[in-house]
Amino acid sequence: MPPPQRPVDAAFNCIERIVKEPGILRDYDLKAVTMGRMPWVKPRCEWRLRDDLFRHRTSPDIIEASARAYLNAFNRFFSRSHT
Repeated sequence: MPPPQRPVDAAFNCIERIVKEPGILRDYDLKAVTMGRMPWVKPRCEWRLRDDLFRHRTSPDIIEASARAYLNAFNRFFSRSHT
């Protein structure tokens, strides 16, 4: 598996610095879910946050979709750990 593109990696690193919780990117792949000049993409992102596994997000922007997926994973992780 090739590493994520540099802007995506930078977004992931920024999120980790803000939440102060490291995640382990286990898998990363992109799939177009629409056709055209501005296709919506669905990054297949898989992270391990402590013992939990999280995935996915869809957007027309690769960096935004990837960052939102990671933020969504942290939101779910923190909501589970505080209940």
